[in-house]
Amino acid sequence: MNLKSIPVLLLVVFNVLKLEAQTRLYTDLQGNLYEIKPDNEILRIDTSGKVIANWRDRNLGKISSFDLLNPLKPLAFYPETSTLIEFDNNLYPVNQRVIEDARNGANPLFCRSADNRIWFFDDRTLSLKKYDAEGISSVEGPRLNQHFPASFQAIDLVEHQRQVFLLIQNEGVWIFDFYGALIRKIPAKGVSDMALYGQFLWLQTPHGLLQYNLKTLQTTDWPLKEAQIPESIAPAANGLYFLKQGRVTLWP
Repeated sequence: MNLKSIPVLLLVVFNVLKLEAQTRLYTDLQGNLYEIKPDNEILRIDTSGKVIANWRDRNLGKISSFDLLNPLKPLAFYPETSTLIEFDNNLYPVNQRVIEDARNGANPLFCRSADNRIWFFDDRTLSLKKYDAEGISSVEGPRLNQHFPASFQAIDLVEHQRQVFLLIQNEGVWIFDFYGALIRKIPAKGVSDMALYGQFLWLQTPHGLLQYNLKTLQTTDWPLKEAQIPESIAPAANGLYFLKQGRVTLWP
């Protein structure tokens, strides 16, 4: 979990938008907090913002994915070098490999699966795939050309309760089953971040938060004042962590 889861060919040219660098906040099932800085430094921090561990390799490029489903093995993907790195929980790299299938993608995304395999959103074929430890594809969902706008930016991929959640900036969240098939779309204009905890999906919008109940399918709006709107959100046991101006606070 991140604290922050039809084969029709269309003659459409998809434009994958550039995402402006910003600090993003994550947390794992044990309550550890992590930040990804605009310069791609990974920080493990406490709630006061004190740095416990950090790691950065300027030669690898930007980070498009960071996953904490396994709290002992954080996962980061660097699309410019197609490099997937597994860390220990002190951010020491313990496994590194190049994912050839991710080369030439604009912003491919990765996340860990509960079966210890790796989910891969391929933004070239617009499909969700799963790889085993040997890098062999074991699941490949259908191409989703007709579901994407002509210009889009996929910015996060998370498995939660045997479903896969793909966050599309300014559009919403696409939910997939354990076999890579699209089962639901949650539209949310202006969405920029998401957090999953228990039966709830939280979405950050320009005006506040949108809470989506995964069991009842009900949505609840939580408007925030402009001064309250965070830069990034991550789930907590009793609400959400907000990251704003370098400080982490618990909401509400």
